[in-house]
Amino acid sequence: MNPEDIAKDMQEAQDQSNEQIVADLKNLRDNAGWQQVIRFYEGKIEVLQKEILESEVDGEELNRLRDKRNMSIQFKNLPDILIGAITNPDITTELPEYDPYDDSLKPDEE
Repeated sequence: MNPEDIAKDMQEAQDQSNEQIVADLKNLRDNAGWQQVIRFYEGKIEVLQKEILESEVDGEELNRLRDKRNMSIQFKNLPDILIGAITNPDITTELPEYDPYDDSLKPDEE
C-alpha cells in the first residue's frame, strides 16, 4: 500500500467517524433527558439575565454574572456547537506551536 492510499483510507475512516459523532450529537440534542437540561439552563439564563439588568452591581461582579450567563448559553447549545465544529471545515482546533523557551518565537518586547 502506498502512502496516498493509506492517507485516503485514514481520511475515509475519519469522515465516517465524524458522521457517527454528528449523528450521536443529534440524538443527544433530541433526547428527553437533554431537553430537561435545556429547560433547566433556560431558567438559569433567564434568572442571570434578570440579575444583570436589575442588579446594582458593577465592574468585576457584573462581568462574572455575564460570564455565567454566556457559559450557560454555550452549555445549553453544546451539541449544536460541536456539530458545527465538526461539519465546518473552516474551524480549526489546532493550537499554534509555541515554545516558551525559544527566544526566536517570543513576541517582541517594547
